[in-house]
Order: sequence, then structure tokens, then C-alpha cells
Amino acid sequence: MVASEISKIYEQFPELKGHLLEVAAGDLPKNVVAEYTFGLRRMTLNRESFADLDELAQLSAERYLAGDWSTGTPGRAIWHEMGHALADRNRVNNIAFGMDTDMARLSKVKAIRSEAVQSLQSFASHLPTQTQREAAARKWARDNVSLYGIKDKTVQEFIAESFAEFENGNPRSWARRVIEAVR
Repeated sequence: MVASEISKIYEQFPELKGHLLEVAAGDLPKNVVAEYTFGLRRMTLNRESFADLDELAQLSAERYLAGDWSTGTPGRAIWHEMGHALADRNRVNNIAFGMDTDMARLSKVKAIRSEAVQSLQSFASHLPTQTQREAAARKWARDNVSLYGIKDKTVQEFIAESFAEFENGNPRSWARRVIEAVR
């Protein structure tokens, strides 16, 4: 599954060929399905999460339905981490890691994220209770962009979640705009 998903991404994003230096299984915390290491250009997959693809599919579906993740399929973890690889390769927000950054691309993504945050706030902030606001935010996220992507102020998760949605097919406006800005 992993190799085939990465191969599909290379077909769509040939600029990523050769960027990812290593894909390995590792012992990550239970709540971390996979991670990309900037600079080292390494993707680590949680050995436990990828040992049971049915369980990973169930987790992905649950997190998607809750509005936390941009897609509800097991491939999402790979797509998400490859989104980090694209951001790393194109030097978007590497400033957070003390690395050279393409400020024009970063500014575009920050502006898109700011619009998304404003859209979310206008959708939910008027509601009287915290519970209602949280429920509205989750609904907004299911219809727009994941909460995991929008909560990150460095925009890295916004980029990665947009990439995952893009790879899942039929990306919504926010995801399309982010990928256009990063490419």
C-alpha cells in the first residue's frame, strides 16, 4: 500500500521524485500515525498503526467524520506526510525549522489559511454555548478543511491536510488553492 501510494503521488507531483530519502516503520506514540522529518526528508510510519489496515481505516473514518482529518481513508496518513514533503521540497514555512523559506509561497498559504480561519469563526462564533460552537466548527471542518489543518499556526498541517484531500480526489476550494500556492 505505501509504495503504491507514493508512486501515484510521484506521477502527479514529479518534482517530489528523489526528495523523500527514506520511508521507515517506527515506534511512534499511539496517537501519531506517521510523521515527516524536515531536513532529513524521512517519513516514519507507526509500526502499530500500519500493522492493522482495517483498524487504520476505522480510525481514519472516525477522525474524518469528527472533522479532525481531511479524508477518511488509510491512505490519508501517507498523503498527509507527503504534503509535508512537498512543503519541505518547495521551502514553504521551513522558517519554523530554521531553514531557507520561500516567503512568497508562504505568504500565499498564510493568506489562504487566514481566510479559512475567518470563515470558520464567522460560521461558529455567534453561537451561545461552547458546545454549540464546537459542534458548528466540526460541521464546518467536514464541509471545508480539517480542524487539524486549521489549528496549526505554522501552516504546516494546513498544507499537509490540503495535500491529503487533494490526493483523495475531488478537493474542495481551500485544498486546491493551497496546493496551487505551494507548487
